[in-house]
Amino acid sequence: YISTVFYTHFFETVFQPSKVFILLLVIISFLVGCLNFCRVITISRRSIMAFLLCIFRDIEFIRGKIIVVIVVRGVQKKKKKKKKKKKKWNDLVNSCTKRRDPNSIQ
Repeated sequence: YISTVFYTHFFETVFQPSKVFILLLVIISFLVGCLNFCRVITISRRSIMAFLLCIFRDIEFIRGKIIVVIVVRGVQKKKKKKKKKKKKWNDLVNSCTKRRDPNSIQ
């Protein structure tokens, strides 16, 4: 984490990067993530990963944090959807049980 802060500060002071440069770094880190999922290619994948991880080790760490955030958000969204379905199902069950109750009919 300290190294990422140092590198970003270094880039800002020396190179003064534009938004395009930052976007390129994000895209490269995304491609590294895609290469992680390519199980078919073994030799070339390993060599590319070794090369990219030497340069973009800090970006790999940031990408991991971003993925964790996305996964957590996705899980939260799924849980919310399930809760909504359960509520609807409970309403249906309640309506059916109310109809079946002899007290409600009378």
